[in-house]
Amino acid sequence: MENGINSILFKILKMNKYDEKVGGFTLIEMLVALGLFSMVITTAIGIFVSGSSAQKKAMDLFEVQREANYIMETISRELRMAKDINIDQSNNNDSNLTFTNHNGDLITYCISDVDGVCGSGVGYEYFSIDFDNDGTGTRVSSTDVILKNLKFYTNDFSSGNKQSFVTILMDVKSRKRDDTNIKLQTSISMRIYK
Repeated sequence: MENGINSILFKILKMNKYDEKVGGFTLIEMLVALGLFSMVITTAIGIFVSGSSAQKKAMDLFEVQREANYIMETISRELRMAKDINIDQSNNNDSNLTFTNHNGDLITYCISDVDGVCGSGVGYEYFSIDFDNDGTGTRVSSTDVILKNLKFYTNDFSSGNKQSFVTILMDVKSRKRDDTNIKLQTSISMRIYK
């Protein structure tokens, strides 16, 4: 019996020594585990940052698109009911559109500065409506977007066209990002028959 107890004690002691050896980690094992953990965390952070950047770009693009649609709708609504139209071609300026609205008021659409003063050049990057036709209008576009280009073209009545229309070219971009740019073009038929 004593031999059986000694055998059991020997096995228990042998297992304890084995467990102590298995229970610990070597420095190399710890470095490998730390390296793998770092790679997983770095990848996860990269995916999160990339997703966050894509979301910000999508939100800026949505803002540009919303603003461009608002400007285009503002122009379209008035031009459909216009009575007479004139595009200012002085100094090769086709960024201004002057017309007589359905109430008989003379209105000008133009590119303006932040205060609504119609003009061109540096700082003139907003859409304005000049109700008095005095060069100082009301800014319609927000300061979050830049109206890089606004051009108006009308058909030539001398070629026998009966109904007038205006083609509008617009280039709008976000003030925050250079890669959120929208170009729009549309033609609007008016209810003017000549």
